[in-house]
Amino acid sequence: MKKIVVATDFSPAAENAMRYALHLAPKIGAGITVIHFVHPTQLVDNNVWAMYFTEDLLEAKNEALNHWVARFSAPDVTINALCQVDYLTEGIMNYVAEQSIDLLIIGSTGSTGISGILGSNAASIISNTQIPAIIVPIDARPADVVTFTLATDFSPLTDANKQQLTQLCTALTIPTVAVLHVYKEGASIPKAEAETQLKADLAPLDLQFHYIKHDDVNDAIHEFLVQQPSNLLCSITHQHSFLQSLFRKNKVKALVNEATIPILVLHG
Repeated sequence: MKKIVVATDFSPAAENAMRYALHLAPKIGAGITVIHFVHPTQLVDNNVWAMYFTEDLLEAKNEALNHWVARFSAPDVTINALCQVDYLTEGIMNYVAEQSIDLLIIGSTGSTGISGILGSNAASIISNTQIPAIIVPIDARPADVVTFTLATDFSPLTDANKQQLTQLCTALTIPTVAVLHVYKEGASIPKAEAETQLKADLAPLDLQFHYIKHDDVNDAIHEFLVQQPSNLLCSITHQHSFLQSLFRKNKVKALVNEATIPILVLHG
């Protein structure tokens, strides 16, 4: 993971995401690009004055972005800034595809819900970019010692998943990964073969397995994190419907809305 993108709307949530990225980047040897999108409807069309207005607006946005970025620094971390006219979701999708970005970091307001840069586009951004993304709640703070929980249904990992997890955990010197599997009433707990396969896939990481019987995966994860706190949660999504469930607002304990720790989303 050598290229990190942080999307900003200059909000406190985006600022916290940037500070998290600055803490993470030197540990994994990555540079950071901070990107801000000017919504096309902010620009005026079809008259002579529009040309000057557009130029002035873009200049002001660029100046604001550069001023915002100048507040942040970290040893041995290169930070670039990019301001573009585009719709948020499409802009991020296009940029990460063109530039082969490795990790997207976006901020959320945590227990008060998703707002700011994410808005209602969060699930769409993360699912359509198909790259690892970390959602950073506004109350989350970087930790020097990372405790890591991997929520899994034991679906086979892709080669990309294996590489992403082992590289990240190795770079962050995570000693042990807590593997959490939630199963419903009547379902069987995966056999030892499933644990053996996951250990082989993520070698040489040390895995500790935990099982919870619960009808709701999100609620079960919350309960587990209360009992065994972590400061980084990983969820591997295999279908868009599950990804959307992470962001739903009609659940009291929707995983992203109620999260107080960063969530790493990988795509299976």
